[in-house]
Amino acid sequence: MMFFKIWTQHHGSTLLCVCYRPQWQGREPIEFLHTHLDRLLQQYSCNHTVIVGDLNQHLVARAFEELLTVYGLINHVTFPTHISGSSLDPVISDLPEGVVTCRPLGAVGSSDHLAVLSTIHVAGLRDVPKKRTNWLWGKTNWEGLQDALRHTPWNNILTGDVDTQVRSFTSTIHSLQRKYVPTHTFTVKPLDRPWFGYNCRVAADKKSRAWRRFRRHPTHNNKQRHKEACVNMQRVQRVAQQRWQDELKFKLSDRSVGSKSWWIIEPQGIARLCTR
Repeated sequence: MMFFKIWTQHHGSTLLCVCYRPQWQGREPIEFLHTHLDRLLQQYSCNHTVIVGDLNQHLVARAFEELLTVYGLINHVTFPTHISGSSLDPVISDLPEGVVTCRPLGAVGSSDHLAVLSTIHVAGLRDVPKKRTNWLWGKTNWEGLQDALRHTPWNNILTGDVDTQVRSFTSTIHSLQRKYVPTHTFTVKPLDRPWFGYNCRVAADKKSRAWRRFRRHPTHNNKQRHKEACVNMQRVQRVAQQRWQDELKFKLSDRSVGSKSWWIIEPQGIARLCTR
């Protein structure tokens, strides 16, 4: 028995349970769901539930019907799912009628069960693209910034208690930074890698434009430009990846790094990289 939490746009979050109940096991899996389903829904803040699997419910029909009745569930599989003509693989849910549809797909290999295609008509909750500001420190007007800092009336700004002075100082620095340091704003897509920054986005956009130009006008020159854009993008990405890995190595080599930070980064493969 496995549980998954699925975030959706229109129906909140849904608890998905994938369950297998062998014929010899008895009522235990059904009773577990009967006893703990409410707690699981509350613990993981789920609005709805979907339970799928090979339950062989014909052998524990009373317990199965009680589960449906108590939790207001509907079995959406109304057709045989076994070569014997029995329906042994339910898809039960409390989602609104019409959201879940099921249909048989036929036998799979040597299995005596039929495959069941279940379609749940909900839109997954997706991250939207975000805007990120890139500070172009190499193009900073340092003379103008230094002159502004010299002529800033610090005696009038740094007044009050320590917290007030810190907020005033930070606000002044940020204001001058926005004035004298140029910026570029670019879009960060949800599936972008953590190392995929401004330079990578620029290179990717150039490659995309070169490809569209070549598609419209498949000349030798346009083909060559697209090839050069691909090579440039690969080079920029390699540099960005290396810089990102070096920065993470430096952070993880600090004795002050906590175990939480380590285990957040470890699945990305950097922790193993740092120990080599």
